[in-house]
Amino acid sequence: MASVWIFGSLTRFVFPEIPGASFLGMGVFLLCEMGPPSIRQVWSTPWTSTLAVPFMLLAILFCLKWIRNPKPLFAFVTGLSTAIVGGGRPVDGALLLAVCGGIVLLHLILRRDPRRSFFVCVLAVLSLGGGVIAGAMPTLILYFSVWGPHLAPYIVSSQAVGFDLALLPLHWVEIMVAPEPALPSGYGVIQSLPFVLTGLTGLIFAGAIYRRPVDLLVFLAVSSSTILYLAYRDLHAPGIWTYHNIHYFKWSLGFLGLYSIILLRLAVYNPRLLFAIVPVMMFFVCWRAVPVSYGPRGHVDNGHTAVLDVSALHVMDAIILPATGAPDQMYFGTHSLWIGPHQVLPIADFKAFPIPGGMMIQPLRTWPIGSLSITPVDGIAFTAPAQTGRIFLEPGIPCWGKLAPWQCSAQTMLPPVPVPPGETITMTSPLGQQVSTAGWFGIEPEGRWIENRKGTLRFHVPVRSTLTFMLDANALWNAGMHPMTFSVAGRYGTLCEWTWKDGERHHVDCTVPVKNIDSSGSITLLLTVRTPHSPASVFPGSGDTRKLGLFVHDFGWKPL
Repeated sequence: MASVWIFGSLTRFVFPEIPGASFLGMGVFLLCEMGPPSIRQVWSTPWTSTLAVPFMLLAILFCLKWIRNPKPLFAFVTGLSTAIVGGGRPVDGALLLAVCGGIVLLHLILRRDPRRSFFVCVLAVLSLGGGVIAGAMPTLILYFSVWGPHLAPYIVSSQAVGFDLALLPLHWVEIMVAPEPALPSGYGVIQSLPFVLTGLTGLIFAGAIYRRPVDLLVFLAVSSSTILYLAYRDLHAPGIWTYHNIHYFKWSLGFLGLYSIILLRLAVYNPRLLFAIVPVMMFFVCWRAVPVSYGPRGHVDNGHTAVLDVSALHVMDAIILPATGAPDQMYFGTHSLWIGPHQVLPIADFKAFPIPGGMMIQPLRTWPIGSLSITPVDGIAFTAPAQTGRIFLEPGIPCWGKLAPWQCSAQTMLPPVPVPPGETITMTSPLGQQVSTAGWFGIEPEGRWIENRKGTLRFHVPVRSTLTFMLDANALWNAGMHPMTFSVAGRYGTLCEWTWKDGERHHVDCTVPVKNIDSSGSITLLLTVRTPHSPASVFPGSGDTRKLGLFVHDFGWKPL
């Protein structure tokens, strides 16, 4: 409620010519922050970022008041608000303080009365500093009462993780645009919230055209915060939505919605701007993170330790490990990794991701040259020697939904595993885990649910001829629901479609023409759910909010 009210006051600086602009701002903030269920959920969770949002907005509001009328009180409240933010999120508070203080001081220095500006600057710095001290004092008192003059363990671990600007290009594509084909799970922020793209573009054009302090301040605050967290070593595409890490960005969504309106207004009043707006937007999103492997370079010891010699690996490089095991164990497991006598630490130095056919380890900082050994947590077994690879950022159509789905799903670092004809492959078996490459929830006793709308099966067949794909599955269904519709698609579009009016287990056969099998014998099938539902919306009393639709028990194939 405080954030909504403060944002309404901020909107009067953005739209000073519109009567009732504060009500417009409140509406935009509610629509952007409370409209998408994925964002609404992070507001109902007690992150430190939730309490920080109103104080970040308050700091920007009083910074704008300070620019308009350089009163010491406004400087004091600005410093006070950023310090309160820093009590729970030190880097956010320091960054916002630098942006606000820098813009105000620049504005005062550029005034026509240098002598008066000097005294106003001194007074502003003193007032801002006083606000920072007053806001930081409660946190410092509590901190020294608990830890004394020592670094708390959480601060030590945070320092070990830290930020790296070298991650920025990769994270922009994987987190903001789309993680496929490099990572098989997750959705890009812009893919899920298109107003993020229009808002960022609107900030750029509003700053260039209007040249107002408010546009520059909002642009620097939003862009610097976005860059900061895209450079964060412990922020990864699979966690943005699954583990609600979108909360790092939620404070800025109202501004992005507001500047989407400004972009629309600019385009309506001056259509020629579209010749500049469209290329800028395409430059932001027309990218793919494409994985490429370089082949085996090591060996596996008893299926549990992979050994290979590596050169100095960087953040765009990767170690690819053919493996079986639960995806959650791969993602969260504290795998043991050594390069000679040097231990490479999980979270701080590397992150493991489940990928089609196994697991990928990504360096989060430069690794030394040497002999690398990897021992995974229990439950994960390596099935072949490790490989080295690299992720390339290439221009192209982003991997969004129906935009080139086969190409995005078929580009993987590991070759597909062979599936013999006539055999029933259960989804819970090691082979079933390796074939179900993207778009699946974790393993359950009898199979796996497709996550949201699309699940991918990718495997190798020894013959290149028309075949029959066989599937055993059931729908998420309850009395009173509309029939559920599903489809199987290949390289050239939909192959089969069926509709079920119950939740019983069904067996279906689908003919796959030979043109859907590539020259190497690889076949990629996309199982699509037209209308996924959450169990919480279907069964009274259920707390399961996952988007489900199709539960696959087993599959197989045979020559036609």
